[in-house]
This record gives sequence, C-alpha cells and structure tokens, in this order.
Amino acid sequence: MLFDTLIAARQLTEAGMDETQAAAVVGVLRSAVTEGVATKTDIVESQATTKADIGELRDTTKVDIAALRAELKTGIGELRETTKADIAALRAELKAELAELRDMTKADITALRAGIGELRETTKADIAALRAGIGELRETTTAELADLKAQMVESQNTTKAAIADLRAEMYRVLWAQAAAIVGLTVALVKLL
Repeated sequence: MLFDTLIAARQLTEAGMDETQAAAVVGVLRSAVTEGVATKTDIVESQATTKADIGELRDTTKVDIAALRAELKTGIGELRETTKADIAALRAELKAELAELRDMTKADITALRAGIGELRETTKADIAALRAGIGELRETTTAELADLKAQMVESQNTTKAAIADLRAEMYRVLWAQAAAIVGLTVALVKLL
C-alpha cells in the first residue's frame, strides 16, 4: 500500500495545522502503515520456506511409506511361512490320525471276521447236531445268522460313516484355514 506523505502533509496544513505538527502526524501515519505490511521480498521468502517445508514433508512421507511397505512385506512373508508350517503340521497330524484310524478299522474288521468265522463254525456244528428233526431250532439259528450279518453290515456302515465324518472334518478345517488365509491376504492387499 502506497502512502503519499506530501499530499497528506499538505492536506493537514490546509486544514489549519502548522507544518511541524503536520510533518509529525504524517511521519507517525507512515510508520503505522508500512510496519505491518509485507513486502514482495517477504512474500518471496515465505513462499520459498513453504516450498522447502512441503518438499521436506514429501521426502519424509515417501520414506515412511517405503518403511511401511517393507514392514508389511516382511509381515506377510512371516505370516505366509507360519501358515505353510501350520498347514504342513495339520496335514501330518491328519495323515497320522487317518493311518491310525485305518489300522484300528482293519483290526476291528479282522476281529469281526474272526468272530463271524467262529460263529459260522459254531452254527454249522449246532445245525448238524440239531438236524435230526428240530425245525424250530433251524429257524432260530437262521434268524441269528441274519442278525449277525445285519450287525456286521451295521458295523461296517458305522465304520464307513466314521471315516467319512473324519474326512469331512479334515476338509472343513482345511477350507476354514484356506478361507482365513484368503481373508488375511485380501485385508493386507486392501491395506496396501
């Protein structure tokens, strides 16, 4: 803002003020007007400082983002390795349990077959001894054989159902872990 001191002094003397007082008043006014006003040099210096601050902030932000990316990559790598190890351990555990279940089932089936073989022999001996005309006992023995076969089938079906349940549980656990991994991966990708 420009302040013309000569015009101001002339106006004050024309209004009746003596020249010394008019000069003093104009000097005070000029100091008041020019003290709080920024010059072009002040503005240029302020812009340069602001640009430098923005550049420094940009560099700091880039470094922070790079550090965060590196940290996230490390975290994702560690999570991936941990998850792989967990899946491998779970697979080994499930294989061991399945092998143990297979062995137990085979042993049960072998014992059942031996029991059925023994029952068959006993039944044949009983039938041979009772063939001499006891038809009622023949029907009873036939019914017992039918029950034993039904029990054997039921036992086999129960064993098959147990195996199927274990397999379903194994796949459910594997799918749940896979879903968790996918969820974590999606969440991490969104964060990036």
